Amino acid sequence: MTKSMIATLSLFLGMAIAFSVTDTSSPKLTDPKVYQPTQYRPRHQNSLGCSGGYRSRKNPLAREKSRLKQLGTTVAIYFSDETPATYPKGPLEFDIDTSLFFPRHLKGKYIRLANSWHVPDNWQAFNHSNAPYVFLLKEGEEYTGSADVPLFIVRDGYQAYPGLYSVVYEDGHVMSVKRDEAIELWKKAGVWNEE
Repeated sequence: MTKSMIATLSLFLGMAIAFSVTDTSSPKLTDPKVYQPTQYRPRHQNSLGCSGGYRSRKNPLAREKSRLKQLGTTVAIYFSDETPATYPKGPLEFDIDTSLFFPRHLKGKYIRLANSWHVPDNWQAFNHSNAPYVFLLKEGEEYTGSADVPLFIVRDGYQAYPGLYSVVYEDGHVMSVKRDEAIELWKKAGVWNEE
């Protein structure tokens, strides 16, 4: 095939697809004075792509970072509204969506929780529970909003990819760290036992 034949076939194929996607049978769609929200969008297109929903379903790391970003944002909003700038005694004080703390999977396998499982009311119990995140600060520590102070880290076994652990910082940004750095953060929080 020559290049001109390929170009002609591509043009023809493009026009055929455009014609098949556009529905001209309805007079409302062909009337230029009437605008329909779906008029210029193919009917089979899913709107999840623009909201990030599709990406987070297919990419576990994006989902993990999104949840941590939500935690960081909730903490920042708590401190923008409250006068004391010190961390409260437990996670429930932040008015966080508690479903973020439910362990959904461990090492790639789905976990079924007992109906009685609940988010612990203090940080020490939270860090020693089976919640998917570890809180890296202590009750009474001052909130600074710094980009250098880690807030939550993914617990070992709950990470989206082996060897990479997501961390949210006080300013709300999320980064992935390697296992060695994650171990240091877990030791600081008192949840790492060397065996």
